[in-house]
Amino acid sequence: MQRMLAVGWFPQAEWELAVSRWPELAAEMPRDHDAYLLAVQRRVKEINSTMTGVRLVMVALSVAEIDVAAVAEGMDAGSAELRGRVATTAALRGVGCVWPPARNDRCWCGSAAKYKYCCNAAHNPTAGAVEL
Repeated sequence: MQRMLAVGWFPQAEWELAVSRWPELAAEMPRDHDAYLLAVQRRVKEINSTMTGVRLVMVALSVAEIDVAAVAEGMDAGSAELRGRVATTAALRGVGCVWPPARNDRCWCGSAAKYKYCCNAAHNPTAGAVEL
């Protein structure tokens, strides 16, 4: 049985709200959302290259669901541990997308673009390149 690792990330509006609530996030990751997505992509690629036999699942997080979990579990809403728990719980319920998406699947970041033209292309400029 393959192990699973959930990776939580914030969509744009949620990222802005999360950084305003927990400013320490901006110390860990870029404040600009596009740069943040690129940093998440880099980290996930690093995790994928070092952990074999682990299925990565990308889970979009919301500040509201983190607040609910913080109350339910008696934890600090700004903690990385709680974000990880929320992402894992969601992934176990089937929420999220397996990383990396197949070349022709939509990107994990929620854009309508194919992965090969979105976050994969942003991290690897030759990905999805078209020869003329």
